[in-house]
Amino acid sequence: MRISIAQVKAARSLLGWSQKDLSIKSGVPLQIIQNIDAGRKKSPAQDEWDAVTETIENAGIEFIECDGVRRKQEYIKKFKGSAGFKEFMEMVYEEANKNGGNFCIYNASPSKWKLLVNDDWNKMHIARMTEVFKRGNLHFRITCPYSDANFMGRDYAEYRYIPNEKWNERSFYIFGKYVAILIFNKKDVEIILFRDRIVADTFLDIFNTIWNTIEALPIDNKYR
Repeated sequence: MRISIAQVKAARSLLGWSQKDLSIKSGVPLQIIQNIDAGRKKSPAQDEWDAVTETIENAGIEFIECDGVRRKQEYIKKFKGSAGFKEFMEMVYEEANKNGGNFCIYNASPSKWKLLVNDDWNKMHIARMTEVFKRGNLHFRITCPYSDANFMGRDYAEYRYIPNEKWNERSFYIFGKYVAILIFNKKDVEIILFRDRIVADTFLDIFNTIWNTIEALPIDNKYR
């Protein structure tokens, strides 16, 4: 998304910064900041523009569509139980449908997931994720234990084995700028969701390291 001059001005106002404040914090000359605010024809150099926008983002502001700005919400919310699980999965689908990209689940427990939603909902979700996958911009990987072979996402995801002795009831789910921690307890689940690109990328690096050291999972033509 291209950041506009209007967004920079709105973000500065939201932060309560003067032109001089932004100049000092970003290291960009005051005259350049004034030119940006005035929308003068001469554009700042790319490195100056990047310094301005990154300074604003690092101060907790997020640039959004339609010339919008808002304060970042690093910690989003908690979800719990079947209703919370479905709400969370709606967010997953929306991100996949809109942006695609890398989606990863570590320590997935398909059998426990199936206890949280009924078969009709499961089939609906599988069908829509499969349609997204067919567009070609979704890369989905899942690790699960040897003992749980309910491959619900087989039509859109690749699976690999986690040795049973290394598997536990805590999972993490990476999608876009989001990372979620899922904690299963009998037939229940608690999900803690964060929205932070650096955190998500860190978890993705961890996932990739694990993924490259474990065994590929052969899937036959039927769910086990």
